[in-house]
Amino acid sequence: MASRIIIDTGRASTLNSGLGQVVYRFAEALSENRPDDMDFTFLLHSKMAPLFKSAFNFQTAVSGPTRRLVPGLFSTGDIWHILNPDSRSVPLRHPGIIVTVHDLRILAVKHGSRARSYKQRLQEIIDSSVGITAISEFTKTNVQQNFNIPSVPFAVISNGISAPANFNLEPIIKFQSPYLLALGLFEEKKRFHLLVEMMKYLPEFNLYLAGFNDNAYGERCKQLASDPGIVKQIHFAGTVDEDHKWHLYANCEALVFPSELEGFGLPVLEAMAMGKPVFISQDGALPETGGDHANYFSSLKPEDMAAQIRASMNLNQQISASEREDYARSFTWQRAVEQYLDFYRSVLC
Repeated sequence: MASRIIIDTGRASTLNSGLGQVVYRFAEALSENRPDDMDFTFLLHSKMAPLFKSAFNFQTAVSGPTRRLVPGLFSTGDIWHILNPDSRSVPLRHPGIIVTVHDLRILAVKHGSRARSYKQRLQEIIDSSVGITAISEFTKTNVQQNFNIPSVPFAVISNGISAPANFNLEPIIKFQSPYLLALGLFEEKKRFHLLVEMMKYLPEFNLYLAGFNDNAYGERCKQLASDPGIVKQIHFAGTVDEDHKWHLYANCEALVFPSELEGFGLPVLEAMAMGKPVFISQDGALPETGGDHANYFSSLKPEDMAAQIRASMNLNQQISASEREDYARSFTWQRAVEQYLDFYRSVLC
């Protein structure tokens, strides 16, 4: 009899987010190599449910009211995999809880009772789990330092990327070239303000900042970018779909990503998968993700960052574009899903 696996995707509601991409790509890889010994039900945000129903033939359910109305749908699962720890549908008495932790940045941005509430909730989930996974060694260590960990299996399973194999480099939007690229949700930890200030020292480049920016930090970056000396160099692309994202990668000179609290850093691999050099901070999981194939900022002073980028771009890169591409494309969702399936089996034994 096939084991029943419930994949709890929490509040991931759009593909224009890191967690939304993780949820979708996990399902995509699983659908391409579905095991015979397991049946899957995806517990989804209402905004994700139509997308899943059109793309995959998994059993699906909407989190929240559905779970309360039809509790029997969820009580018989052998494993309840919390792929996104912000879920509010977790039955803590379920005998087969597995939780995947992506990062603990929320503890850095929340304070007081909100931080305590989040930490308490995650500790309850961890206490109820029969297995834990993290997307990087950095995240695993961070979890071990901040939570009491039961004596259960704790594995590191890296995320994958889904870079296009054959790509038309003709831009579908008009770029001001040459340009550097940064991509992600606008929040303090991304340090995009350093990139804006850096452009004072790189007049030969433009900078594209892609990602949701309709928030306080986005306004701060826009205010900095309004400086008459750099205003024509800096472009706020906003939220971009998959095609636009890959065109931005394909046509940039390099990715610049000085983030401080990444649990993995998908943009690093995505840019390298298109053969592009990346300039990243030495913080969080970025050194683990970039490995020997990335350039690391030795200083986070904007003037020093600019000098390092200019010097590196003017020299022959020690790592070829093909080496970067081969390295990044080795991180596949197929490999990640195979590791998750093996982890399920180890827990079910």
